[in-house]
Amino acid sequence: MYLKGEFDQHFIRHDIDYSIEAALEMGRWEELNGYHSTYYIMERNPFYSVDEALFCMQELTLMGHDVGLHVDERDVPLPMHLWKGLKVSFHCPTPAVLWKDYEDFFSAYASKWRNYYVSDSNGRFRDGDPEDRPWFGDALIRHQINLHPEWWFEPDWYKNVTEHEWEMFFHGAPWPDGHLPNIPF
Repeated sequence: MYLKGEFDQHFIRHDIDYSIEAALEMGRWEELNGYHSTYYIMERNPFYSVDEALFCMQELTLMGHDVGLHVDERDVPLPMHLWKGLKVSFHCPTPAVLWKDYEDFFSAYASKWRNYYVSDSNGRFRDGDPEDRPWFGDALIRHQINLHPEWWFEPDWYKNVTEHEWEMFFHGAPWPDGHLPNIPF
């Protein structure tokens, strides 16, 4: 979600880790409310197929949203030089890719977002409610918020995932506690 011409300053994105259906529902909600976001989708994911991913990308684009590639750097599907011109978000990023700039593609973890980024990863904002950040809502200060659609439209989704699947896909992230601040979705 960003204001036209202000992509460099205000950026709300959605990493689709689990649910195509939740992503499409969030996309429809944003479209109805006049928002434009960037959705990052995986080309390989144990929870949805390539065909579902392609369908989702097409539908989100028709709604006026941007789409990008959500990749696991531990299991990179393509060499990075082939991502030229793409928008890329890293799944469970390690310090090796955080806050780094790349010449060939736009990284959602570019250096300019360091200290101006919040995410609802694991079902909660680990650094507290984004509205409590000193920069939140200030049109003159850049900020990025990553909202995972499954936490907002299928909050119990993780109950369908085995602990082994969680460990393999989320690389040892703690099991979610389901706590989210009050954001009107």
